[in-house]
Amino acid sequence: MKWGPPGVEILGSLERITAELLARVIRRPQRKARAEQIAWEIVEYGRMNAVGPGEILIVVSDVAFRLRESPRDVRQALCLLQMKGIAQRTSSKDHWKLRR
Repeated sequence: MKWGPPGVEILGSLERITAELLARVIRRPQRKARAEQIAWEIVEYGRMNAVGPGEILIVVSDVAFRLRESPRDVRQALCLLQMKGIAQRTSSKDHWKLRR
């Protein structure tokens, strides 16, 4: 039996998988920090574009375009704001309300 090349291939695969997992773990806190940064940019954007008193309507596609972020990242940031009691979902996934 030959164990050389297949064993080396397995070790190479394990090293690659371990490196990918480590990279994901290292990036995770950066993603959360980035989501929080986007969240506060959304709040500022909403305040700047508010018309009159009351709740501020946020349209995900508009905010994503203005902030040059993906709609997915904007939705994640809005979910963070929802957990903090600042944002509220509407019946549409692309429309949110911000509290003043």
